[in-house]
Amino acid sequence: MTIPLEILHHIALDLTKLTPIGPAVQLVPLMQTCSTLNARLCRKRNPNLFGAIYRHKLDSAAVERRLGRPTPMQWAAWGARAFEAMRLFRRGYIRCNEYDTKILLEALQVGVMLMLDDDGKNVRQMLLWARADVFIQRLVMMRVYEHSDENQGWPRETPLIAYALQLMWLLTSEESLLSEPPAVSAQFQQLLLPFVYCPFRYPSTPFPPNHYIVPPLLPSPMLVPTTIPTAHGRYPLYPPSLASSFELPNGQQIRLAPPPPALMAKLLYLAREEVRPLPIAPHLFRTRAEIQAAGIFTIGPVREDVEEANWSYLARPPLGTGLRTREGVRKVDADWDGVEWSARSFDSDSNDCEYPSRPEGMKFPGFEVQPPIPRWIGKAPLLDDEKSTRWDMDFFRMWAWADLDAGIARKAFEGGVYEPGTANGLWTGRLLIPVLEEQQNLASNPIHPQNGALTVDSLHGYHQVSFMRMREIHGVHGEVLPIPQLSSADEAADEDDWESVSDNEGEETEEEPFALGSLAAHDGMNNAWFAGRPRVLPPRFGQASDIVTIWVDGIADVGTYRTNTRFTGRWTGGARLGNDAPLPVKYLSRSTGEEGYPHNASTCTRCKDDEAFAQRVKTAAGHRGMELHTLLEAQRVRGRCNGIREIVILGETDPVHGAAFHHWELEGRVRPADGLFLALRRPKEAIMGTMLFWGYFVGGESLVGNWRVGGTDVMAPAWEGTFVWGRRSD
Repeated sequence: MTIPLEILHHIALDLTKLTPIGPAVQLVPLMQTCSTLNARLCRKRNPNLFGAIYRHKLDSAAVERRLGRPTPMQWAAWGARAFEAMRLFRRGYIRCNEYDTKILLEALQVGVMLMLDDDGKNVRQMLLWARADVFIQRLVMMRVYEHSDENQGWPRETPLIAYALQLMWLLTSEESLLSEPPAVSAQFQQLLLPFVYCPFRYPSTPFPPNHYIVPPLLPSPMLVPTTIPTAHGRYPLYPPSLASSFELPNGQQIRLAPPPPALMAKLLYLAREEVRPLPIAPHLFRTRAEIQAAGIFTIGPVREDVEEANWSYLARPPLGTGLRTREGVRKVDADWDGVEWSARSFDSDSNDCEYPSRPEGMKFPGFEVQPPIPRWIGKAPLLDDEKSTRWDMDFFRMWAWADLDAGIARKAFEGGVYEPGTANGLWTGRLLIPVLEEQQNLASNPIHPQNGALTVDSLHGYHQVSFMRMREIHGVHGEVLPIPQLSSADEAADEDDWESVSDNEGEETEEEPFALGSLAAHDGMNNAWFAGRPRVLPPRFGQASDIVTIWVDGIADVGTYRTNTRFTGRWTGGARLGNDAPLPVKYLSRSTGEEGYPHNASTCTRCKDDEAFAQRVKTAAGHRGMELHTLLEAQRVRGRCNGIREIVILGETDPVHGAAFHHWELEGRVRPADGLFLALRRPKEAIMGTMLFWGYFVGGESLVGNWRVGGTDVMAPAWEGTFVWGRRSD
C-alpha cells in the first residue's frame, strides 16, 4: 500500500462526511479491503482520523468553551463513548438488573452531556439516528415507580431517574408536546405528580434554602444539620447524594450530580399543562380601558391579561419548535445541509418507532373550541449560533453540587454556577397551589395513596398567574460590607456583632467567606437571607451613576453595590403581545478581564488563585507533553475573576400586571456556592401575606422551584408548592 497516510486520512474523512448522521459505518467496507488498510485506519492506531471524524459528527464549541480543547485522542475516545450510548438508545435497552442499570446510567450521563453541549449536531444524532426521544419516554414510563414497594409506594430518588428526567426535558420540543396524545400526556403527568405536589418529600435542591453558606458551617465536622422527624423522614430535607464519577470529553475524571428529580419533573409537568391554555371567562371585559370606563377599579384580570398570560412561555421547550430546517435558522455545517427533522409523537402501546404525521393546522388537543391566542405557534426560541451557552450554568452547577456534597467548599460564584445578569428582565409564571388541608393529609400519611387516588383533582389544585420584573445589583470585593446572617427568629442585628464584622477588612479566607464569620444554623431564610428588609438608596454625591447603597432594617449603610452595567442579559425586548422569543445580544461572562469589576487583587482569594495557577503554568512550561497542554487549556477556560462576591435581586410588578394580578415587591439573594435563588415576595397591600420563592435558573430561560408561605417555622413543613417563571420580552 503506497498511498501516503495523510491522503488516506482525507479519503476516509471525506467518505464519512457523505452521511453525517450516525457512526462512521462507511469505513467498514474500506477497512475490509485488506489487512494493511484495516491496520492503518483502525481507531487504536489512527486516533487523529477518528478524532477528526467525531469532531465533524458532534458539536465541539461547548466542550472547548467549558473544558478546553481536547486532543484528537480524547475526541476519538469521547466519540466512541457517545455513539455507544446512542446505540443503546437505538436498541431500546431498558432492562432492570443491577449490572444493566450501571450501563444504562452511564449512557444517560453521556446523553445528558451531549444535549448540554448541543449546537445542532448532537440533537440530530440523538433524534434522527438514536431515536433517543422514544427511548427516554419509554424508560420514564417504565421505571419511575421501579422498586416503589420498598419505599412505601413512593417513587425513589435515584441517579437513574434523575438523569432520565433531565434527558427527557432536554429532548422536549414544541411539536413533540403538541403531537403527544392527551391520554399519554395525562399518563406522564400522573407519574410526575408526587415530585410536583409533594415538596415535603421531594426537594428541588440538594441543600435546603435554610442555608446561605453550603456546605453548612457547623461547630464540628462530626455534627449534622438540625432536623426534626416527620411522617416522610427528616425535615428540612437533605436528600441522599446523586453524585457519581464521570469522564469528561477532555479525559478529566470528575464527579457530577444531576438535578434533583423534582426539579426536572416540575418543568415536564408544567410544559404539558401549558398545552391547555388558561380558560377565559366570557363575562370578562376585553381591555383595562373598558372596565375602567364602566367605573370598576378593583384588581382583577380582563381578557387581554389572560391572553397575555397564555401567550408567554414558562417552561420553554429546550428544542424550541423542533429541528426543521427553515429560513433564518443557522445551518449546522456545510456538509449537513438538507438534514431535517419532523415531529413525532409517542405511543406507549406500540413498538413502532415511526410516528403519524401531524394534521394540517396546529390545534390544541382536548379543546373543542380553540383559544383566541395560539400560544405555541412560532413562540419557541430559535436555534442560534450560541445555543449551548444557555446550558453553561446547568453544567457547572452539576459539577458544583457534587463538590458540595463531598464537603468541598467553593469561593463566591466560582466555576460559573451563576452568570451575572441572568435574573434581569420581566418574568411571568404560574404557581401550582394545592388546598392546604389536602396537602396536610398527604404529609401526615407516610403511605402512597392507593389505586390512583393521588390526582390533581384530589388535591383541588389550581394555578395562580404571576408577573415580576427583576434586576440584579452586585456586591464587589472591597466595596461591600457583607450583610450579616441571622437566625429567622432574630428581629434585628446586634450592633456589637456588626462592628466586629465590619472591622474585619483583611483578606478573605475559605473558613470565613466574605469575612462573615460563623453563622447561625438557619441563616435568615424567612427574610430571604437578609438580616432585615433591605432598602436601596440612589448614588450619593460624587459617586458613580452605577453605584447604589443598601440599608437593612436596624443596620445603616451595609455597603455600596453596582447596578451591573457591565453585565447585559442574553435577551432583549419586544411588544407586550409580540414575539417573546429571546434575541441574542452581547453576552458578558467570565472569559475576559474587561467584563468584570475593578477590585483589589491583592486581597481577593480568587485573583490570588489565578496568579498561583499562572505560576504553575510557567513552571510546567519547561516540560513538554499532556500536562502543559492541559494546564494551558485550563488557564484559558478559567478566565479572570469578575470581582463579584454577592448578588442581590430586587423586583416589583409592573402597574399593568399589578392591576390584574396584584402588586408585589420582591427582594432576594443568590447563593454563591450553587446559584440558588431565594426571594421574599411582599404585597404592596397589607391585606395579603408574604411568600418565599427558591429555585434555579434552568437553561437561563426558566426559573423553577418551590414557593412557601412566609413567616412560618422554617424547621417544619408548611403550605408549599411548585412555581415556574419564564423569561419574556418587555
